[in-house]
Amino acid sequence: MNTSMNESLKIKNEKDFKLYIKCGVAFLVFTAMVLLAFFCFVQKDVDRNVKKALMDNVERQNHHLQTILDLQFQHLESVAEGVGREAELTSGQNMNTIRILQKNSDFERVSIIDAKGDAHYDEGSVKNVSQRRYFREGI
Repeated sequence: MNTSMNESLKIKNEKDFKLYIKCGVAFLVFTAMVLLAFFCFVQKDVDRNVKKALMDNVERQNHHLQTILDLQFQHLESVAEGVGREAELTSGQNMNTIRILQKNSDFERVSIIDAKGDAHYDEGSVKNVSQRRYFREGI
């Protein structure tokens, strides 16, 4: 009787152990699924926030660049009005004006282009640009 009781206790312990293993595996699977769902939602939220931050940043930079370009064009228009008042486009005064403009601005090169397409640059060189698209459209 003692042996049958030991065997029944042993079988009960094995059943309990199997039940604990099943519960443990079920708990681990559930935990893994919950973590996976959590990380998916977090990733979506991070993606949305990053996209919004990038869009805001690009919008601010675009506005800033547009403001700078508008100011530069206003400055160039005022210089162009002064240059256009001279009888000769490539007069000494106009060439000095574009040298000063280039020196005191962020422009790398500045030129005065005459009707024939000859570009007279601030450092004194001359180059024909009559075949370039911007000259043909401008003329």
